[in-house]
Amino acid sequence: MYKIINEDNSLVTEYPSNVLYSLLEEEEKEFIFFFKNEMDRITEKMGLGKITVSVTYDSDIIEKVFEIKNMISVEFEKRERIIDQIISHMIAFCKKNNLYEYYRFVYIIAN
Repeated sequence: MYKIINEDNSLVTEYPSNVLYSLLEEEEKEFIFFFKNEMDRITEKMGLGKITVSVTYDSDIIEKVFEIKNMISVEFEKRERIIDQIISHMIAFCKKNNLYEYYRFVYIIAN
């Protein structure tokens, strides 16, 4: 798994992250930022940390990992409830914006 987008929406420039990012199609890049911006909006509203984005390739499928930072101090059960709320919101968001097909290859995790 390679981080491609930092918390501040800047691109990671170190190899191989920069090369992996350059391999993504423009539509995929737009989706990643669209999804990340909505997650940032939701997590900010909840008082949580910012989001980083990583990618991994698994047999021609690009899997995206959106990681919520600075949740290590939140107790496990509460963290799981928060993640479930965010996932539910993001599923509805993707369905509303005709992006549910992309969502199938997304993971939302907390650090």
